[in-house]
Amino acid sequence: IEVVEACGHGYGVGALRLVLRNLTGGKLKVKLPRGAFFHNLDRFHQPLLLRVACEKTIAARREVSLSLDAFCGASLFSPPAKSTMKLSAYAMGLSRVLRSQAAVWAHLDPFVVCPPPGLRHNTGHGKSVAREDD
Repeated sequence: IEVVEACGHGYGVGALRLVLRNLTGGKLKVKLPRGAFFHNLDRFHQPLLLRVACEKTIAARREVSLSLDAFCGASLFSPPAKSTMKLSAYAMGLSRVLRSQAAVWAHLDPFVVCPPPGLRHNTGHGKSVAREDD
């Protein structure tokens, strides 16, 4: 299977556009678990975690386009803005964390590294992040 495109835009309904290509001569069933983690390749932009599991059968040598709902993974960073995303080997397996966007942020934010000194941006959900030089 080839990930032709993984593009994040915001969070919530349809936040992740995923285009997959079957490179084989037979049909393939692709499964992505709930909580599958997509890294954002734009610095200081949020990663995405799938809200629900996804399962799709792709015919031989065909491509499929999926619109997937996703949570954002770091409230200190900006939401994806047509950002290139990369599927990681990780998935959030705690259902209590995946119950809401607020629960995802509450669980993951303690592990987020702050932006470098002097960098400012508005996160888009009522928080403004600024780090002053020490």
